[in-house]
Amino acid sequence: MANHYGTLKKEELIVIVKELEEELRYRSKEADELKESFLTNISHEIRTPMNAIIGFSGLLKDKLVAEEEKDMFINGIIESSQKLMNTIDNIVQAARIESNQIKIKKVPCLVQDMMNGLCDSYENIKGNIGKGHISIKLATPINKEISILTDAILLKQVLSNLIDNALKFTENGHVEVGYELIGDTHIHFYVKDTGIGIPDSKFKMIFEKFRQVEGHLTKKYSGLGVGLFNSYRLIRLLGGDMGVKSSIGIGSKFFFKLPVNLSLEKETPKEKSLEIENLNLNRILKPKTNGTKISKEKISVKNLKSNRA
Repeated sequence: MANHYGTLKKEELIVIVKELEEELRYRSKEADELKESFLTNISHEIRTPMNAIIGFSGLLKDKLVAEEEKDMFINGIIESSQKLMNTIDNIVQAARIESNQIKIKKVPCLVQDMMNGLCDSYENIKGNIGKGHISIKLATPINKEISILTDAILLKQVLSNLIDNALKFTENGHVEVGYELIGDTHIHFYVKDTGIGIPDSKFKMIFEKFRQVEGHLTKKYSGLGVGLFNSYRLIRLLGGDMGVKSSIGIGSKFFFKLPVNLSLEKETPKEKSLEIENLNLNRILKPKTNGTKISKEKISVKNLKSNRA
């Protein structure tokens, strides 16, 4: 295949080289700014909760502090510790993703059980992060439980990241978490909020590492800009894709779909009991290897009970 540049004139090559040099300078400057921004953010994200922990711990040593104030200080320590732990977890997760150290372990995951547990946990902790007035809604369009074959731990991490973001950027209203089946092959998850919203021009950028939406609306919100990056990459590893819809001042909706691979209706306790009983009965009726046959009439209630135990 002939070299395209070999057919160009000297003047045209000079123009191309200058354009490439300009592009490299721009990229280098952008990388330096991103690095500086990240170092500033990470310093803030670590120092702020650490200062709170040290400060509240020092105040607890004062013997004259009232019990009510002690409870407030302890809650402050717990909240700051959780923030610090989340920051460290996100950094470690980003590093593992970048170095391809994430191992996918797919197991059957009961979606409804997982979603109920996730929403219940956020109902319990939202007051501790100053979001007690934000309601959390769970939307489930089907009545029966379904099971999908996926890495349940990573899926829960992604949903937690999205709910954390939704709560952080929502001052009033609600956060809605839900899912729905798409035919028999895929399941669609989403987290929707009534927060500040995201400009259309920033949709692609927010999924990049250490990137955050800039502007006066988000100056007051903390974060490293790795939560969405981690979530996006993890969903790709699970065989899905992630997207966003948003309107400034109205809210945002982050969504992704995953292959189902496995779809099962959850067994009721009665169905499970009957299955075990039939299994035990079959074991009793099964002929022995020495050829001796056992008839149904010789099986006593006592034997059945001993097999169930």
